[in-house]
This record gives sequence, structure tokens and C-alpha cells, in this order.
Amino acid sequence: MRKVLAALIIAGACAGVLPSCSEDPTEDNSLVASLPFTGFRTQDTILTAMSSRSERLPTGMDGVFNLIGQFENYRAYTAIQVYPSAFPARDTILVLSATLRLRAATWYGSANAPFAFTVHRIIHSWTSYTLTWDSVQTGFYEPLPRGQFSVTSAPDSFDIVVDLDTSMVREWFATSSSTTNTKYGIVLVPDPSTTNCVRGVYGFGTGDTVDRSPLLTVIAGNTAGVPLDTTTYASGQDTFVGTDDHPGLDPSVLTIQAGVNFRSAISFDLSAIPRGSIVNRAEMILTKDDAGTRLSRFLPDTAISAHILYTDSSLTSAFSAEDASTFGRPSPGVPSTFTFDIRTAAQSWLRGPNYGVLLRFPTEQEYSTPELISFYGATTTDPARRPRLKILYSIPVR
Repeated sequence: MRKVLAALIIAGACAGVLPSCSEDPTEDNSLVASLPFTGFRTQDTILTAMSSRSERLPTGMDGVFNLIGQFENYRAYTAIQVYPSAFPARDTILVLSATLRLRAATWYGSANAPFAFTVHRIIHSWTSYTLTWDSVQTGFYEPLPRGQFSVTSAPDSFDIVVDLDTSMVREWFATSSSTTNTKYGIVLVPDPSTTNCVRGVYGFGTGDTVDRSPLLTVIAGNTAGVPLDTTTYASGQDTFVGTDDHPGLDPSVLTIQAGVNFRSAISFDLSAIPRGSIVNRAEMILTKDDAGTRLSRFLPDTAISAHILYTDSSLTSAFSAEDASTFGRPSPGVPSTFTFDIRTAAQSWLRGPNYGVLLRFPTEQEYSTPELISFYGATTTDPARRPRLKILYSIPVR
């Protein structure tokens, strides 16, 4: 009864006080009204990028795949550690054999090129989400190899099986009070013969029906060698670190690369558009530099993620969340031209502040692949190739 009375009161008030409540939608107030709106003046403009830059960022990878190898100037090492808590304390254990199985599922460069790496004992603690290329260059691992693997060619997916040094694995079973043994795991370093192939291997916790995680198999016994037992270990932490050489970072080119990380930023000057304007459309157009681009056939979607920057001093964390609706992709029929819907960013810049837009590979690719794409920047000598922003906006008419 209370709900009925309330509805009658609201209906009466609407009829007596707000006659428009009962009116049918007009062309102007329709939800599908087309431009221009009544009371607004609509204009469009094309802006050329004011500035652009690229930066290399020391960020950890910790992705689905770990990369090992070298292709052109790109190099990658993989670090793996079985959790020390998984090993029982057995100071008298005799390790007869220890093998590491990795599932390779991607490659970059040539699958028919020689692929080889050596295994080294890590001698410092590390975490998968903070390890970077610079971290592993000095005093991170022993120079002495503790295992090796090589193949002249291989299919897309195959099992890499490496025999590990048994004395190193025995240390992983030592009591935790030992000060001479390390349990920090191993790092896989590409052999100098590997110059045209980078392989991608699954990390721990793939979440698939068939677990493709790294698998350590240990056959051991007591000091007399009996009884023998076989134990497998498939939990731990892992990551890879990568590097590439882009000397000087040519300011006329925007460099965006996964697995390193290289990200770029672009700024447009919107000061000529009156504050209070409504941005109806904002399409950013970038031209790809084919000579500076390297994409593999494993890339599921040639997309670049665009983010609103919250500061002009960092491309690491001060930017808006990833939004697939803003991804830039090749224009239909024009694969060298990428278009981005950045209307939300442009509207934000009109309110201020305006630090520009960040460009990076989407997260899934950025932390698991070495993909490289280059766009022409704000200072390229050909004006037709410079980044452009096409804006359609409406201005209230007083």
C-alpha cells in the first residue's frame, strides 16, 4: 500500500509541476540524437604531436613465458628456483641424477637456427617481479656451468630436458642452517652459438589442464646408494630478463618493445580548444616504421595499449589502467597505419593537466615476448608521418 501511494504522489507531482515528464522524446533529447546538438557548435581539427619520446624501463617480467636465447640484438636469460621449503632436509642424501624439464612453446627468429644454453648456480637471493637485466650482470651467478643443452633445430613445442650437476642439487637438500650451500636456483644463459633464436618456455603455475610448469626430477638414495627413490618438484618462482640495443634512442622514432622494457609517450597541445568543450571523437593516428619493427607469428593480436599519463616524469606506474577499448590496431587495408580511440584522454586534457599518452604492448605480451614495433615520432622529417590527433568537439553557444 505504501509503494502504491508513493507512486501516485510522484505521478501527480510530475503532472502538476513538471509537464515535460509526460512528453514524448523529441529529436534533440533522444538518446540517439545526431550531431550537431541544439545549443552547441561542432568543430573538428587535426593536431600534430607536440613532442614524443621513448624510454627503457628497469622493470621485472614475471610473465607466462620465460625467454632464453639471442635474436639480432635481443638477449634473454631465464632464472628458476624451486622453493627451498619443498626439499626435505637430508644432509646424507646421495643424488644419483637430477633433470630439469622445460616446455618450449614459442620461438623468435628462426626455429631452424642452433639453440643452446648453459646452466649456472645463482648465488644471491632474488624475486621474480624485481629481477632485471642489470641485476644479473655482476655477481649474480657462478661462471662455472652446472649443465647445458643444445639443439640444431626444433618444432614449435617440445620438451627441453637438461641434466643438472648432482653436487649442486644435493646442496638444495642440506639443512637450512648451512652457510656454505645456496638454494637460490639456477639461471639459463644462452650459448654464444645461439645468435638467431629465442625460445619461450612455460613458467610455474600455468593453470592448464596439462601442467607445463618446469619439472625437477631427482633420483636419490642414502650414502650407500640405497634405497633409491624418485621425487619430482614443480613449484617455485621464475622469470626472465632481457636486453636490446637501441643506441641513442632516435627521437624521430617511437620505440615500443616487450621483454626489455621500452615504452613511449606522445603529447598534443589542445590549448586552442576552449575549456568546457565536449570531445565527441578523438582518433590518434600513428605510422609504423616497418624497418624498425620485429613481430613474431605467435603474437595473437597486433595491438598497442594507450594510457593517460598522470605525470611527465615516469612511464613506469603513473598512468591509467589498461583498457582494451583504447588499443591501437592497424587500420583496415592500411597495415602501416595504427588508429587509437583516445577520446577519454583528450577530454581529460581539456580539464587539465595534460601529460600526454603512454604507449606500450598490452600486459600479456609485454611481460612474455620480445616483440618490437616502431612508429614515426614528432620530429620525423616527413610531416605526413608524424603522429596526428583528429578531434571532433562541441562548444556550448551562449
